[in-house]
Amino acid sequence: MLSRLASMLFNISPPMVPPPPGMRIVPCSPLDDSGPREWIMTVGLVVPTQLDPRKLEESLLKVIEHKFPRAGARLALRNGIYEYQIPEKFDASTPGAIFSVECHLEPCPERSKILLPTLSGLSESEPTFIVPSTLDMDSLFLGETSPRTISAFLQPNVPLMHVHLITYTDLTLIGVTLPHIAFDGLGVGTMITAWTRVLNGADIESISGMPWDMQPFENFFPESGVGRQLRPARGWLNAGWFGWMPFVSKLVWEKIQDPTERMCFARLPKGFLDEIKKQIMSELRAQGSTDYVGSSDVLLAWWIKLMYDHRPPSAAPLCVHMAVNFRSLPIFGGNNTPLITPYIHNAFGTYGGLTIPISTLQAESLAQVALRIRRGILAYNADPEAIRDDLAWTFANKDKFILPCPPCGDFNLTSNLRAVGLGNADFSGAAVGTDSEDPRPRIGQDGDSTVQEKGGENKAKVAFVYCVTSSTQFLPMRHFSLFLMEDKEAIWMSKICGDGEIESIAQRASRSEGGVEFIYI
Repeated sequence: MLSRLASMLFNISPPMVPPPPGMRIVPCSPLDDSGPREWIMTVGLVVPTQLDPRKLEESLLKVIEHKFPRAGARLALRNGIYEYQIPEKFDASTPGAIFSVECHLEPCPERSKILLPTLSGLSESEPTFIVPSTLDMDSLFLGETSPRTISAFLQPNVPLMHVHLITYTDLTLIGVTLPHIAFDGLGVGTMITAWTRVLNGADIESISGMPWDMQPFENFFPESGVGRQLRPARGWLNAGWFGWMPFVSKLVWEKIQDPTERMCFARLPKGFLDEIKKQIMSELRAQGSTDYVGSSDVLLAWWIKLMYDHRPPSAAPLCVHMAVNFRSLPIFGGNNTPLITPYIHNAFGTYGGLTIPISTLQAESLAQVALRIRRGILAYNADPEAIRDDLAWTFANKDKFILPCPPCGDFNLTSNLRAVGLGNADFSGAAVGTDSEDPRPRIGQDGDSTVQEKGGENKAKVAFVYCVTSSTQFLPMRHFSLFLMEDKEAIWMSKICGDGEIESIAQRASRSEGGVEFIYI
């Protein structure tokens, strides 16, 4: 405190802090150190069988040590810069991840409620909106020692990954908690995919890893001299305090008007999605259009319509921010190519590709909204130079107050964990055998273990995915949506809703053609 005061009064720079011994240093990219800095993310996996905690821990630590040492880093704020401090050697005193375990010798008492896909009576042809009333996500996927704030991750010798396991004789809950400054959704998926492959017998050398010193966004750092673009990244407004204050006031007023919030889930049957996609394509062809819309465009259009059709008509603009995975875009290195090496840190952005008055959104057909989304994505991907300019401006201005919509408007940001494929994660290699004659998991010819239940279903495969976000800062979570996962029958989405919003959506949706079925549990 005294050194900071002296530097302010006398323009004296504080002494530089050297890196700690035994650590390799990589600075966080400005993409890490911007929006998600204060967010803590927990990915919750529900596996409908008993798993062995020891096997889970050993396999993950092996993956971190040999293929993803950055996942075992310590987050630090040194000399005013966030950085990853990567141990040169992992051992018991410097682990690559922290595990906490609760073991129960009885079946899970809330099994049916936690396993939402097993709810009986779900229609195979109509979407369903599920409103849980008593699910406590923290108690399901976070342990007493799981970090819940960025300051907790900044403590000495605290690794980035914390795994909390709750095992029952018929169910295992896996909560993977990490700071969003260090991982995005695809990064978490990359780690879990490598984890399960090694767990199921894959040779560690067959896993594509990430070099400890990898910095794919290095060319976009301000000191690289690339930041020539004067405009803000597309879809965002550089509003300053005069725009930021009314924007935040509007979010706070929303919370005051409808204070109670719940995590809700929507289930969209694949058959229903296919049918409305056919109808949309028929409508476009009847209009003489040669445009094509994909299932993801239809899914997002349906979701946005559901979220906003119940609201009073308004001329206020709605900015729909769509997730952008920079990894796959031709913007990296001197040759401007996509990334071919796995990258676990933030390579995620958003593009406000659809800005439309709320009343117009309500009046337009699903086909028209889906077509707007498709054209916006095509236009964005067709201009990699503009994408590079967006990144350069963001990196050079990461501390500016930028807004996702005009202060008088509204916004929705939809992320896509469905693309991560967590619904396919298979933990058979850690399954506790249920056959009394042979308690070991059965091993297939490819080296992967399989645990089958009646009907041929793999009980050690993830049955449902939850995502819990926390922060010491105010998060306008009602404006964020998440495509969670897909199973054989449906695609699952989640959203934080206020109780009043839930009732409004239910009343409007029940009167619509092919209305949404609401279930309260």
